[in-house]
Amino acid sequence: MGSLEGTYGLPDPNDEHVLAAAVVVGAGAIVTHNIGHFPQSKLPTGIEAITPAEFAANTVAVDPIRAKVAVAAIASRSGRKGPTKSEEQILDILVNRYGMIRAVEIMRAAP
Repeated sequence: MGSLEGTYGLPDPNDEHVLAAAVVVGAGAIVTHNIGHFPQSKLPTGIEAITPAEFAANTVAVDPIRAKVAVAAIASRSGRKGPTKSEEQILDILVNRYGMIRAVEIMRAAP
């Protein structure tokens, strides 16, 4: 296989390798805060650029109960290297520090 670098015309040529890697591995998404670096018009069919918060929401939506179990596990391990945090405190961190508003809404709405 020849080089894929430089074949997509992205706004930042330094991002070409990221898209080339996504193509080679058959990824469906590039998860990035720099959405503007990966305009949909430049991406091959089947690949989209999404933010980490959107990725988290999509992942949580697949199985909100499992996501809540994961947060509970994180809370149970907290306190080992700092103060103990409740599940609700961890959810608040996900919202306030990481902007994962929709992912947390989905978890809070789950039974």
